[in-house]
Amino acid sequence: MRRKLALLIATYDYQDTGLRRLTAPAHDAEALAAVLRDPAIAGFEVTTLVNEPHHRIGEAIGDFYRDRRRRFSG
Repeated sequence: MRRKLALLIATYDYQDTGLRRLTAPAHDAEALAAVLRDPAIAGFEVTTLVNEPHHRIGEAIGDFYRDRRRRFSG
């Protein structure tokens, strides 16, 4: 069986003081991760990144897509 993977990225802490500080994104990402992990619902292997610097997010996206092939329905 093929592995099902998910990468969730959430940010609520911004350097720009003009943006208000949000708290829901982290909670939303964790709640979604719990649903995706549940084998009775989806059974994904989930990686969640919250408030990570852009270079870490870029690395995680690169790792997520590394060695993946496009799947075409035919």
